[in-house]
Amino acid sequence: GHTILAAQMLKELRLPADRLGIDKTQLIALANSLAGAEDWAAAARIYSTVLRVDTAEIRAVKGLLKVAGGILDRKGNPAAAAKIYRFLSKHCADSPLAEYIREGLVETERRLESETATKPASAWNG
Repeated sequence: GHTILAAQMLKELRLPADRLGIDKTQLIALANSLAGAEDWAAAARIYSTVLRVDTAEIRAVKGLLKVAGGILDRKGNPAAAAKIYRFLSKHCADSPLAEYIREGLVETERRLESETATKPASAWNG
């Protein structure tokens, strides 16, 4: 019942999630709490830990998709979101959510290109 407190403790202790001796359902609950609190980086670390062990864990895929979307839309950081989508593309290519992963990556890369195109060229003072 206190998953957000446990998630915050995990984050503060900087312990690798896979060394805690808790099962993937508990890890996902911790990550969900962190994602709900918009602690995207900590949530992403836990979801990716689960996916490194079980690439078919749909709850972790959905969680990482939510994190990537939050980073893209709320934080406005397409570069960080692209890293997550690329991780998912690499590790979860056979997921039933593969189409969502591809769409997210395409949208993120489009935003990255748009962001790069609108940045002014830096002046060189050779």
